[in-house]
Amino acid sequence: HLFLLLSVTSLWLLFGGLLRQCLRSSVNGGVMNQMYTHRSENQLSTLWFFHLFFYLTSGFYIYLFAIAHDVSINQGIIKSWMSYSLLVAGGVGLKHMVLWMFARLFPVRKEVSRYAFALMVFSILAGIFIVPVNLLVSYAPEEWRNFFLYSGLFVFVGVYLMHLVRGGFISGRLAIGRPVHFLLYICAMEIAPLLLIYRYLSDTLA
Repeated sequence: HLFLLLSVTSLWLLFGGLLRQCLRSSVNGGVMNQMYTHRSENQLSTLWFFHLFFYLTSGFYIYLFAIAHDVSINQGIIKSWMSYSLLVAGGVGLKHMVLWMFARLFPVRKEVSRYAFALMVFSILAGIFIVPVNLLVSYAPEEWRNFFLYSGLFVFVGVYLMHLVRGGFISGRLAIGRPVHFLLYICAMEIAPLLLIYRYLSDTLA
């Protein structure tokens, strides 16, 4: 957690301007479009690096959540953390793969490209926002840890809902022109994973 805190501080000092753009783009579609339209190879490389940071911070949050509820995989801190980070990377990677296939099968490459870019930006924001949560869960008094732990869930849910709203604006034409394909994607890649996560958490915390 101290490594993540030092990392996010260093990233903010080095790439604060780009991160501030990401923050503004979460509530301003014009900024998001500007970032997408004028993105450069250097910016994309930096954004992918931030995306990797999201995997690490999310994986560490899952590790904290797991040990708090006695469902850890018992491989030690580093191995468990990396395992959960790879799990997050696999889930997000699967989503990007489905988006790529969707763009190959149907004439929606522009919308899919913008949606994938928005997914990257909101993932980066989730990774940044969850760092202080990880720190608070790790060092807060025992009676406050569950509060901060579940605050992390609200962070993820909040960012995810903002991502869905932005995605709705991006895919407006697709929803009207190809409603069946749009609903198929929404059910398979947005709703179904949430139901699986909800079922897992319900069984785990029951």
